Amino acid sequence: MFPAQLEGEGIQLRALLPGDTAAMFAYLQRPEVYEATSSDRWSREAVDEFVRSNAEGMLEGRWCRYAIVPDGAAALAGDIGFGSIDIRNRRAEIGYHLAPESWGRGLMARAARPLIDWAFANGFHRIEATVMEGNRRSERVLEKLGFEREATLRDYKLVRGAFRDYSLWSRLNQAPGKS
Repeated sequence: MFPAQLEGEGIQLRALLPGDTAAMFAYLQRPEVYEATSSDRWSREAVDEFVRSNAEGMLEGRWCRYAIVPDGAAALAGDIGFGSIDIRNRRAEIGYHLAPESWGRGLMARAARPLIDWAFANGFHRIEATVMEGNRRSERVLEKLGFEREATLRDYKLVRGAFRDYSLWSRLNQAPGKS
């Protein structure tokens, strides 16, 4: 269902490959990356399984994850994709991680655009995102992409032993002139 590759402004998105595991594991272990998410520290085995199962998830339309590869780079700078896909209601939740050395360059917004454009061109109506309270970087990415904050989800997820609030964001696929 999902394409193996998408192109953006100075960036390539491609399905995760087994060779991506080491780089992905390295940035997912960084406290500044995982502390802003609901994930515990990833084990190497969990990252291996996540990457291995991605092809199946993409083929079956259950979820997708792409390596974010800036033009001229040898390795991925992060990952992005859709989880919690609801085909009946044409809705998906976007999620992403970025290695800290790639922060502050607009890379995530440039990576998200071709994925969102593809989704809207292929019948999705709503793209959602949930952001843990305090993750202002992620909120800024969503604002740049035209998402709107809809709500605060109180005690939405149990994160490393404590319930945390999340904000719910969305962007709708609306025809030009439709409000």
